[in-house]
Amino acid sequence: MLKQIILALSIVLIAQAFVYTNLDFDRQDQEQKQFQTPVEALDIDLHRGFIPNNKNQGLNKTKRLARDISALPKDFTWQNMDGVNYLTLVQNQKLPQYCSSSWAFAAASSLSDRIKIKRKAAWPDIVIGVQQLLSCQTQSYGCEGGDDLDAYSYIYENEIPDQTCSIYQGSSWLQGLTCTDFVKCGTCWGRERGQQFFQQKQFTNKHQLQKKI
Repeated sequence: MLKQIILALSIVLIAQAFVYTNLDFDRQDQEQKQFQTPVEALDIDLHRGFIPNNKNQGLNKTKRLARDISALPKDFTWQNMDGVNYLTLVQNQKLPQYCSSSWAFAAASSLSDRIKIKRKAAWPDIVIGVQQLLSCQTQSYGCEGGDDLDAYSYIYENEIPDQTCSIYQGSSWLQGLTCTDFVKCGTCWGRERGQQFFQQKQFTNKHQLQKKI
């Protein structure tokens, strides 16, 4: 009889604990949603290092227009337009070490692709460097995440190099890699000497450059 009473009390206590735990989780979830914008509610973006800037967020209510889609292609990709690849290289934010810099890569890569499209895929590709965004654009949080809109704003208002003189290091201003001249453009010759060399030596294709090297 005593064992049955103890068993019954144990079941009641476990059930109460389960109910209280669920209520606590529900309360925390409601509190979290209270301070989220519609974009922040998409947790998948936050986990990838994207931290939206609320001042740039807003819901655009537009009317849906009936459109004739019969003239549209069945598929479309800039990776293969009449046999030409208009996209720049795919990069890895986790090398040489993990860094939640997807926001910076997204902005830099999309602009690099647009430059390649504008140049009709002319060689060599111009790939915008990411490191300056991580070290100099302090509106975002570097390797702790950021907003691609802040990256676009920084690139618009400042000079930014390609990756040949601003190598990605997987670190940011929060880790001590601050905005120095070398981060902005670090080469063995220095910026002015390098510009003089490439202004004097005009290469029309990679084979000429390889032969010179």
